[in-house]
Amino acid sequence: VDTRRQALRIAPAMVAPRRVAVAEQPLPMWSLLKRLGSSTQAPPWSVYLPERLRPLDQRCVYSASSYKDVAAFECGPQSAFSDGLPSPRRRAPRTKLDNLMVAGRVWTLSQEAHGCRQVQEALDHADSNAQRDAYADELRGHILEAARCPHANHVLQKCIVTLPALSLQFVLDEIMEGNISKLACDKYGCRIVQRMVECCPTPQVEGLVDRLISDVAVLAGHPYGNYVVQVLLKHGTDEQRERATLALATNLRGIIEKSHGCAVMSTALSYGEVSHRQVLARRLLGEPGLLVFLAGTKYGHAAALRALEVLEGEDLKRALQSLDAEADALRESRYGREVVDLLGTFGFHSKCLSVQAYVAGA
Repeated sequence: VDTRRQALRIAPAMVAPRRVAVAEQPLPMWSLLKRLGSSTQAPPWSVYLPERLRPLDQRCVYSASSYKDVAAFECGPQSAFSDGLPSPRRRAPRTKLDNLMVAGRVWTLSQEAHGCRQVQEALDHADSNAQRDAYADELRGHILEAARCPHANHVLQKCIVTLPALSLQFVLDEIMEGNISKLACDKYGCRIVQRMVECCPTPQVEGLVDRLISDVAVLAGHPYGNYVVQVLLKHGTDEQRERATLALATNLRGIIEKSHGCAVMSTALSYGEVSHRQVLARRLLGEPGLLVFLAGTKYGHAAALRALEVLEGEDLKRALQSLDAEADALRESRYGREVVDLLGTFGFHSKCLSVQAYVAGA
């Protein structure tokens, strides 16, 4: 008995430290570890965590995915964490079994928050385009529904980005069967239209672009549709940009009255042929008070500066004089003040070419 008692007194110095479960951590730490453990990949904000809490890489996951598993979190003496926090492990590489778990269930998984990530991973790590085609083919008949789904739209975007253009024809066909303008104004559907314009060859999406241009005045002022118009102005052909610009010019005041329309105007005055942008800038200058109104708004002040960039000669002088006349009113707003201060560096009535060069270099 005495020998056993003596051994017990010595034992604490010899045995390994007790493993501490996550459930014994303070509640905030426990909640943080649970949130990390429920993710299939490290969230973007994990880079701001202390080094000892940060995952090994972006493919890192934790060994718990439920409340029961969290209680089983343990750290051994060889852990990268020295204070009883869980040690991250690297995600195992995808196997053929993972692909089999997705095959035949693409549409079902795509409608779920976690499942849509599985399908996106399968598309990223597919062995060939034929395998990606097989996954995408399971979305046939569901394209419009997927485009409006908060989860499936991500899978559809991944298909558009990773598949060859010819394999996307069925996606385009189903989109064209629906109301393009309504889809472009949808919170999630607008993303699909944008990806199609960005990734598909011009001849393939010509019909889609034509229908967008026919409704460009409505789309330009919409909270979601304006993004589609901006992508069209950035990635369309010169001929398509010209048509879109003329369509914007015909309803200039109605578009600019909306904050999203001001953002579209800024993009329209930044891309395409200079001659097309000059037509839009002159039309803007011809509408009384419109240039001054733009200069005082959050998104419009950039459009006002872009207009000054493309205007020349007498048109530029007229624009500067109109801003000079309303300088006091412009100074009452934060963005108008920026425009007045910028142009005041050179003076409103002189050195117009210097102002133009300054704006062009900004």
